[in-house]
Amino acid sequence: MAADGDAARHCFFSSQFENWKAGNDKTIYIRVGVNRYFRLDLAGSCRSATWPDSFLITRFHGSNTICTAIDWDLKCHCLTASRRRASFPR
Repeated sequence: MAADGDAARHCFFSSQFENWKAGNDKTIYIRVGVNRYFRLDLAGSCRSATWPDSFLITRFHGSNTICTAIDWDLKCHCLTASRRRASFPR
């Protein structure tokens, strides 16, 4: 039964996801609730996660309980600093 209790401590509800920070381009740390933290090792490089104005898009699968890596998809993007019309670069 101890293993079941350990597994439950590693699960959280998607609504408890509070904040995140990239450790590097392949690692993201998330805060869940007030004082629970998880390290996410990404399958590939996400250099934009380390940029100052980046944001994380989360998509959850199935229930709202997150217990394994396949329970959600993450995408990291950056905010655009400016947008203006330009000619096509040659």
